[in-house]
Amino acid sequence: MGYYENNTLAARLEDHPTIAPGHAQFAHYPIGRQGAVWAAVTGLAGCALCPLPLLRAALLWAGLLLGTRIAFHVFNTTHPGKRLYLFPLLQILKTFAYAPLLGVGPAGALLLFAQVMRQTTNYCIYRNGGNTRTFRRQAHRLVIFVMGSLIAVLGGFFGSRLAGWRYAVALTWCVYRTVREIYGPGLRPLRLLRQHFRTPAAGGKA
Repeated sequence: MGYYENNTLAARLEDHPTIAPGHAQFAHYPIGRQGAVWAAVTGLAGCALCPLPLLRAALLWAGLLLGTRIAFHVFNTTHPGKRLYLFPLLQILKTFAYAPLLGVGPAGALLLFAQVMRQTTNYCIYRNGGNTRTFRRQAHRLVIFVMGSLIAVLGGFFGSRLAGWRYAVALTWCVYRTVREIYGPGLRPLRLLRQHFRTPAAGGKA
């Protein structure tokens, strides 16, 4: 709903809006009504699986959804030049919304923070007229994750609070996404290694 509003309401404030082709045909789509029904049904189903009591989980999730929706509306109605100050808050609400219901460990919080910074940096580049297509988002997230890890080491709580299998999984995922960003999807890095060490064909150049 917030992204829909961004393409319809917020785009009017932009000098050169970046919107999807053909968006005008959805100008009167009833996303507010249908989105609310979808959120209520799927939200209750998710809260039923939450470790918290159903009523408490439902009220908490409804508050989080409402807060995120308000943040989107404030962002979409703010002058484009000032949206940069609201963007990090919006990303935190989007990324950490499930944490009060399901909880999040130190490794997960570090990974989610790296994701927030990845999105925020990308938006800073876009808002200041840079080329986001050349920005390596996955590599940037890995850098932020490693920087946070080093800060944890210097703070003296990496071993007792952060290190563990969850941290190993998060770091592995960041590295995998970075490698995939550089070399492409699939097993292309392995193919490049095989090509590099392949024995030259008979009669070919050594």
